[in-house]
Amino acid sequence: LAKAQACYLSQDSALCNQIFSAEYPHITDQVDKAKLAKIQLLSLIAQNKIAEAFAFGIETLTHLAVEMPQTKNIAKDYLQLQKHYDTEEISTLINLPKMCKETPLLAAEILNSIQTAAYLISPEEYMKLCFTSLSLTFEHGISNVSGKIFISHALLLSGAFSQFEDGLKFAELASQCNEKFPSSYVSIEIEFIKNVSVLHWKKPLKQSLKPLEQNFYQGVECG
Repeated sequence: LAKAQACYLSQDSALCNQIFSAEYPHITDQVDKAKLAKIQLLSLIAQNKIAEAFAFGIETLTHLAVEMPQTKNIAKDYLQLQKHYDTEEISTLINLPKMCKETPLLAAEILNSIQTAAYLISPEEYMKLCFTSLSLTFEHGISNVSGKIFISHALLLSGAFSQFEDGLKFAELASQCNEKFPSSYVSIEIEFIKNVSVLHWKKPLKQSLKPLEQNFYQGVECG
């Protein structure tokens, strides 16, 4: 795993692929196998092999007993997620238990890793992935990637379902979550989505401009 991680970070995709091909078939433990798979799918994304990375991510999730919705109309079924929360008490979701078990944690990280790939492939795949990520959160608790999960839900509530008030509440919850699990990288993603896709539905557009400018420079600093 360390060798594969080093190859990914050094952008040696050829060696990363070689290590994966040599080691992956011989790993019997599903968690260890998923850890190597996560590095490989990140490498595939770095190589701009978006569809391949997404398909491999879904296959890996299946081995972890995490299934994407099979519905043909996810837009119709997506709001079933509302049964898990009170729209008047969205902020209290920050008090969900911390996700501790290794398998759901790894699944949440893999879902997060292929979120952009899903977004690029189709709106339906993106919505299915967000549905799966949030369902996992409600079942197992919050983690370091939950801020990204909540802000993605906020984006869909606002842009796809015109639930602007709840969308803003989930955007604020995402920021709260990042305070609980601090990450400058996740913070940049949360603030970008919040100010580009959520805030303007409820607040004057000018209130998004300064935060977006600050977010840009923070992104440059983080790399």
